[in-house]
Amino acid sequence: MSRTRFDLVVIGGGSGGIGAALAGARLGLSVLLVEKGDVLGGNAVRGGVHCWEMGAGGTGVPFDMYRRLKQIPKAVGVYSYGRHLLWWDKEKEPKPFPGGEQVIDSERRYLDTLRRYGTRGLKPDSELCRRIWHGVPFEPDAYSRVVDAMLAETGRCTVLKQTAFVDVRVSDGRVQSVILDNGMTVAAGAFVDSTADVLVCRACGCETLVGQEARSTLGEPSAPETATHLVNGVTLVYRITPGTSLSVEPLSADIPEACWWRERFPVASCN
Repeated sequence: MSRTRFDLVVIGGGSGGIGAALAGARLGLSVLLVEKGDVLGGNAVRGGVHCWEMGAGGTGVPFDMYRRLKQIPKAVGVYSYGRHLLWWDKEKEPKPFPGGEQVIDSERRYLDTLRRYGTRGLKPDSELCRRIWHGVPFEPDAYSRVVDAMLAETGRCTVLKQTAFVDVRVSDGRVQSVILDNGMTVAAGAFVDSTADVLVCRACGCETLVGQEARSTLGEPSAPETATHLVNGVTLVYRITPGTSLSVEPLSADIPEACWWRERFPVASCN
């Protein structure tokens, strides 16, 4: 790439970066999207978070993505809730399902996934949640291909993969350019930091927060009274293969029973 100036430079090709780059290009800006990985999509492709939760989608870019994914066999679907440990019927089942189960529901449409309002949670409003909570699971590889195509179609977005942000140049309180690990220095009228670790902001000297901020910091009523360093925990992700019956397969002989069935255990989300 010989060009070194754009209207907009987006660092980080996850969901936020993709949205920023696509919006900018569709508005007529010249855009550079920089991603250190080999594919676009971030956690939605590489982190096992390939599901849009109910009510979190929209009728703009996400709906456009969904319609394109629908053209690819088995690339996307809409789920309804199956079993859930909060709905355990002790009289019918000896043990609860170990978490929550979301099952593809061919009767549901994308419109059904936009509803979440008026619910207090899976336990207090179990029937309502079963009726109106529907999410959108998708195949990560198909998603990344669709994203590539959508950005290319704008004719205004240059994508650099396997390229990392290194440093930033600031003058008079504004970012003037960014330095990439391929040796390039790229200038722009505006920059978007869409990196998971807010690397560009940190390089600029901006204040950043990690963990839970205190309630008084941003006025959030659900925040703790004092700040903590708690962050989302790392979890294991597995590929699930549908079985032939609605049952939990027995554990392998080398896995102790206590590792699975116990009074308290980490719950699984089986999508």
